[in-house]
Amino acid sequence: MDESTVKIEVTCQNEMKVVGAIDVPVGAGKNGFLLASRVVWSGFRPVTEEYRLPKKMSGDGKILRCPRCEGILCIAGSTKAKEKDVSQEKRDEARQRAVRIAQEKGSVHEHFPASGIDPGMMPITLGKTRVEAVA
Repeated sequence: MDESTVKIEVTCQNEMKVVGAIDVPVGAGKNGFLLASRVVWSGFRPVTEEYRLPKKMSGDGKILRCPRCEGILCIAGSTKAKEKDVSQEKRDEARQRAVRIAQEKGSVHEHFPASGIDPGMMPITLGKTRVEAVA
Protein backbone atom coordinates (compact mmCIF):
# COMPACT_ATOMS: atom_id res chain seq x y z
CA MET A 1 0.00 0.00 0.00
CA ASP A 2 1.38 3.43 -0.92
CA GLU A 3 0.19 7.00 -0.27
CA SER A 4 -2.19 6.86 -3.25
CA THR A 5 -4.30 4.08 -1.67
CA VAL A 6 -6.32 3.74 1.52
CA LYS A 7 -7.09 0.51 3.37
CA ILE A 8 -10.88 0.13 3.78
CA GLU A 9 -11.93 -2.33 6.49
CA VAL A 10 -14.63 -4.88 5.63
CA THR A 11 -16.98 -5.91 8.45
CA CYS A 12 -19.27 -8.94 8.72
CA GLN A 13 -22.73 -7.71 9.74
CA ASN A 14 -23.52 -10.98 11.61
CA GLU A 15 -20.28 -11.22 13.56
CA MET A 16 -19.88 -7.43 13.97
CA LYS A 17 -16.13 -7.64 13.46
CA VAL A 18 -13.58 -6.74 10.80
CA VAL A 19 -12.93 -9.75 8.56
CA GLY A 20 -10.57 -8.16 6.05
CA ALA A 21 -9.58 -5.06 4.10
CA ILE A 22 -9.48 -3.75 0.54
CA ASP A 23 -6.97 -1.21 -0.77
CA VAL A 24 -8.81 1.59 -2.57
CA PRO A 25 -7.14 4.31 -4.66
CA VAL A 26 -7.45 7.90 -3.40
CA GLY A 27 -9.13 10.38 -5.74
CA ALA A 28 -10.74 7.83 -8.05
CA GLY A 29 -12.88 10.45 -9.80
CA LYS A 30 -16.03 12.28 -8.87
CA ASN A 31 -18.13 9.10 -8.57
CA GLY A 32 -15.60 7.18 -6.49
CA PHE A 33 -13.97 3.76 -6.93
CA LEU A 34 -16.26 0.94 -8.12
CA LEU A 35 -16.04 -2.27 -6.10
CA ALA A 36 -16.49 -4.72 -8.98
CA SER A 37 -16.22 -8.48 -8.38
CA ARG A 38 -12.81 -8.78 -10.05
CA VAL A 39 -11.37 -5.85 -8.04
CA VAL A 40 -12.75 -7.16 -4.73
CA TRP A 41 -11.63 -10.74 -5.33
CA SER A 42 -8.07 -9.72 -6.24
CA GLY A 43 -7.77 -6.94 -3.63
CA PHE A 44 -9.49 -8.38 -0.54
CA ARG A 45 -7.07 -9.25 2.28
CA PRO A 46 -8.75 -11.48 4.93
CA VAL A 47 -7.72 -11.30 8.59
CA THR A 48 -7.58 -15.12 8.72
CA GLU A 49 -7.84 -17.92 6.16
CA GLU A 50 -11.43 -18.76 7.18
CA TYR A 51 -12.50 -15.36 5.75
CA ARG A 52 -10.77 -15.84 2.37
CA LEU A 53 -13.24 -15.24 -0.48
CA PRO A 54 -14.01 -18.25 -2.67
CA LYS A 55 -12.41 -18.53 -6.12
CA LYS A 56 -15.85 -18.68 -7.74
CA MET A 57 -17.26 -15.42 -6.45
CA SER A 58 -20.70 -14.14 -7.43
CA GLY A 59 -20.74 -11.67 -10.30
CA ASP A 60 -21.62 -8.02 -10.27
CA GLY A 61 -25.00 -7.09 -8.79
CA LYS A 62 -24.73 -9.60 -5.93
CA ILE A 63 -24.31 -8.63 -2.27
CA LEU A 64 -20.94 -9.78 -0.95
CA ARG A 65 -21.35 -12.46 1.73
CA CYS A 66 -19.07 -13.66 4.51
CA PRO A 67 -17.43 -16.98 3.52
CA ARG A 68 -17.71 -18.20 7.11
CA CYS A 69 -21.30 -17.38 8.15
CA GLU A 70 -22.98 -16.00 4.98
CA GLY A 71 -23.58 -12.64 6.69
CA ILE A 72 -23.53 -9.44 4.64
CA LEU A 73 -20.09 -7.88 4.26
CA CYS A 74 -20.15 -4.12 4.80
CA ILE A 75 -17.90 -1.09 4.89
CA ALA A 76 -18.22 1.74 7.39
CA GLY A 77 -19.00 5.23 6.25
CA SER A 78 -21.70 7.70 5.48
CA THR A 79 -23.99 7.42 2.50
CA LYS A 80 -26.39 9.82 0.83
CA ALA A 81 -29.24 7.76 2.26
CA LYS A 82 -27.90 8.22 5.81
CA GLU A 83 -28.39 11.98 5.52
CA LYS A 84 -32.11 11.37 4.86
CA ASP A 85 -32.52 8.86 7.68
CA VAL A 86 -35.98 8.41 9.19
CA SER A 87 -36.40 8.91 12.94
CA GLN A 88 -36.86 5.90 15.20
CA GLU A 89 -40.33 7.14 16.15
CA LYS A 90 -41.49 7.12 12.51
CA ARG A 91 -39.98 3.66 11.99
CA ASP A 92 -41.89 2.32 15.01
CA GLU A 93 -45.13 3.85 13.70
CA ALA A 94 -44.60 2.16 10.32
CA ARG A 95 -43.97 -1.21 12.01
CA GLN A 96 -47.14 -0.88 14.09
CA ARG A 97 -49.13 0.06 10.97
CA ALA A 98 -47.79 -3.00 9.13
CA VAL A 99 -48.72 -5.32 12.02
CA ARG A 100 -52.20 -3.77 12.28
CA ILE A 101 -52.82 -4.25 8.53
CA ALA A 102 -51.60 -7.87 8.75
CA GLN A 103 -53.93 -8.52 11.70
CA GLU A 104 -56.90 -7.12 9.76
CA LYS A 105 -56.18 -9.42 6.80
CA GLY A 106 -55.46 -12.54 8.84
CA SER A 107 -54.08 -13.74 12.12
CA VAL A 108 -50.72 -12.63 13.42
CA HIS A 109 -49.39 -14.72 16.27
CA GLU A 110 -45.91 -13.33 16.77
CA HIS A 111 -43.92 -10.40 15.50
CA PHE A 112 -40.14 -10.49 15.56
CA PRO A 113 -38.47 -7.17 14.86
CA ALA A 114 -35.76 -7.39 12.22
CA SER A 115 -32.32 -6.35 13.34
CA GLY A 116 -31.60 -4.59 10.07
CA ILE A 117 -28.26 -3.12 9.11
CA ASP A 118 -26.41 -0.62 11.25
CA PRO A 119 -27.01 2.84 9.70
CA GLY A 120 -23.24 3.48 9.75
CA MET A 121 -22.56 0.41 7.59
CA MET A 122 -23.02 0.02 3.85
CA PRO A 123 -23.43 -3.47 2.31
CA ILE A 124 -20.99 -4.20 -0.53
CA THR A 125 -22.94 -4.86 -3.72
CA LEU A 126 -20.48 -6.03 -6.34
CA GLY A 127 -20.36 -3.75 -9.35
CA LYS A 128 -22.69 -1.21 -7.68
CA THR A 129 -20.95 0.05 -4.52
CA ARG A 130 -18.63 3.00 -5.01
CA VAL A 131 -16.10 4.13 -2.42
CA GLU A 132 -14.71 7.62 -2.18
CA ALA A 133 -11.37 7.27 -0.39
CA VAL A 134 -9.72 10.25 1.30
CA ALA A 135 -6.12 10.12 2.50
